[in-house]
Order: sequence, then C-alpha cells, then structure tokens
Amino acid sequence: MISNTPQEYDGFILSRMIKRQQGKSVLIYQGRLSDGRQFRWTVTKPRICFFIPRSSTFTFPNSMRREISLRGFRGEPVDALYFNTPFELQKARDAIEREGFPHYEADISALDRHLMERFVMASVHFISAPVRKETDVLHWENADVSTSDFTPELQLLSFDIECSMQGQLFSIAISCSGLRITLMLDPEKSNEAQIKLLMNEGLSSWNAAFITGDSTRISDGIFETYLACKDEKEVLLCFFRCVSVINPDVLIGWNVIGFDLRFLAKKSQELGLAFDIGIGGPAELIEPIKGDGRVTSQWLARIPGRSVLDGINLLKAAFITLDDYSLSTAAHELLGQEKLIELTGKEKVKEIERQFREDKRSLAKYNLQDADLVLQIFKLKALAQFAVRKSQLTGLSLDRVGGSTAAFDFLYLPRLHRRGFVADTVSRASTSQSAPGGMVFEGVPGFFSWVAILDFKSLY
Repeated sequence: MISNTPQEYDGFILSRMIKRQQGKSVLIYQGRLSDGRQFRWTVTKPRICFFIPRSSTFTFPNSMRREISLRGFRGEPVDALYFNTPFELQKARDAIEREGFPHYEADISALDRHLMERFVMASVHFISAPVRKETDVLHWENADVSTSDFTPELQLLSFDIECSMQGQLFSIAISCSGLRITLMLDPEKSNEAQIKLLMNEGLSSWNAAFITGDSTRISDGIFETYLACKDEKEVLLCFFRCVSVINPDVLIGWNVIGFDLRFLAKKSQELGLAFDIGIGGPAELIEPIKGDGRVTSQWLARIPGRSVLDGINLLKAAFITLDDYSLSTAAHELLGQEKLIELTGKEKVKEIERQFREDKRSLAKYNLQDADLVLQIFKLKALAQFAVRKSQLTGLSLDRVGGSTAAFDFLYLPRLHRRGFVADTVSRASTSQSAPGGMVFEGVPGFFSWVAILDFKSLY
C-alpha cells in the first residue's frame, strides 16, 4: 500500500547568504539533509526591517511602513519599516541615528530574523514538499519549516597552502577521509594524464587519477598522491575540482580564513578565476569592518553550501589552553607530534622556499602533514561536533564561535515578540565610552536552594 502522506525532511544549515535578484534580496540557506543529500532553501520575500515609534515622523525612500501590534519597552506602539535590501536598511539606520529618532532591532540581520521567528536554530524540519529534486540536491522555496533535533556527522576537508613571501603559490595539500593529496607547482614533472582524468572524467576515473598517478600507498585503501601542475592556475583549478568531487560539508584549517582562503581568493582574482569552492556559486570573503561600533575583528568566509571552521578559534572557544596557538605547539601538546619543519619566522620561510627550489617532495610532505595535523586535532577534540552543538543551542551559524550578544538575541527576541514587545537597537557607540552601570545588591550569607548564577558580560 502506497502512503499519500507527503514526505518530510530534516537537515542542518551549513551556509546562510543574502543575494540580490531584480533589485530585491532573497535569503538562501544551504546544507545537508539527514538522508545525505543537500538542500537549497530560498526565501523570496524576507522581512528586512526594523521598528520605529508610531509617533515618529521619520521616513526613508523606497521603504514601506506598516502598523503592527507590538510595543517598545516604554509602552509606546511601534510600526515596522520594511526595505528591499540590507543595504537600504543600513542607510536608513544611519539616517535615523543621525537625526536622533528612536528605533528598535535595527541590528538584527534578515538571515537570523527569518530563522529565529520560526525557532529554527541550526537544524531544520521541512514540512512542505521541495519544489524541485535533483540527483543530490533538493530545492525549497518559501518553505514551511519548524525546528528539528537532527544532528549531522559532518564531512571534513582539511587543507593547507604553501607560498612565497612574494605571493607565488607553491602547493595546496588536502587531507580527508581516505584521501591525502598535494597539488604542487612543478611544471617539469606535470602529470598531464592524471590532471585530465581529474578535470574531465567521472568519479571512478577521478579516483584512478590519484591511485594510478604518482602515489604511495600508506595503508589499506589510502594513498598519498603528488600531483604536479604546470602553473598556479592549474593548481587552483585542480583544488576547486577536488573540493567539488569530495563535496565536504566543512573546510577546516589553521588560521584558514585569515591566511589560506584570503590568499587563494586573491590569487583567483589575479588569474581571472571564480573562487569556485562552493555549491551553486563562488565563495566570497568579507574583511573586518571597523568604525562606528560595527567591529568584526576577523575575516569571514561565505561559501555556498559549506562552512569553514578554524582550529585556533575552536580550541579557544572550547577553553582548551595551550602555551600558544601555533599549529606546531598544538601538534606537540595535543598529539605528541613534531612538524617536519620546526623553524619559525624568516628561517622557516627560507627553508620552505629552498625546498620548493631543490626538493619539492619534501615540501609536499611538510604541506600535507600540516593539513593532516589539523584533521587529527579536530577528531581528537571533537571540534566539529562542538561547533554543531553550539550552533544548535544558540542559533548562530556554524562558524560563529563567539557572539554572546547575538546568541542572546536569537533566543530572546522571538519570545519577546510573542509577549508583545520589541527590543532597543544595540548601540553602536564607541566601546571607549563608559556604560551607565547598574545596582549591586549586597550578598546575604548562608546556604540557599535554587540559586541561579547569570553572567551578563557583553550584554550591556
């Protein structure tokens, strides 16, 4: 007997992006379903908005004002001000702050707002049916969703690059389950036949490119492969192809965004290549923003369908203390291993450049060891699982290991709205300005039941 009940799906969100289409913004969430396939969930009419007092005379071009049944903390009724794009919202926020009008929740992104109002943290349950099914990707548009307790086993790909001080790309090493590959700039020994298999053929031929190429069997079914490329462009294209076919959920590394991805993005631009390591679109890097209170101290990577996790940030977030957070120190203290090159500073750079000129095989081993050490540390300390659980508890994206205020907003605001209130916008005043402070109660000595200890740091 065939059931007429529509099938429902559970998934985990790996990437969140806003794209502009025909002058308006759409939200795109991508990730992995519980059956192993991927999903792409598009929201075509997101609520890009903040709130102003109903008595306010503030107006802004191309915005739409609507009366709603919510109030500010002081009891004043509010209206919602809707925008077509986040850029327009930001311009309106700047204008309203210059003019000194009160406003509410102008600091909440549309990507977060859409999820939090549906109580979707990181795992999502699709109630409505997908609008289109492909072999490995299911597409939803304006889906009915709810929260889910689905916990994925993320597929990790660790990579590391080596380069010169002058910006020449030497090699890219990849380590993941069952594959260890070094893509080396080595025009004198270019593996043209294997590269052709890699770039143009099916999956079985792609695997054959590494097994029949310049490979060494290190254990049953696992090979270390040295793939010689004729130029930097070929190194990059082979890397993009490897990422596409391995199809990981998460790219991992050590200072992976601030160094490796930044370098590769810049090199791709120099060579006229799209930075094609995502699913259905190139990746983009967002540099730190400074000024008027909007400060992000680190680079961000937005890769369609994938996330990026940095080993340094996750060790710190998990309160794992090391003498310092260099990969050499982490490998020694956590794994009991030493790197093949233990030099530092200029001496390390000189040795890497010497090996590239004189002994590319040794450089390939060193490059591959770095990628493999990161993978070992992630597995030993369950760092990917830690990031998943933190995302499920806070609602923040997988790569946001910090953000206590944002996590508080994610949990608090949808419940506040259901009580009939909106919150004030977080001030963008300089951190050098003093906070107003608060009342401190004197403690009463003794033993008490049901004591809650609340840490409100960063929530002023």
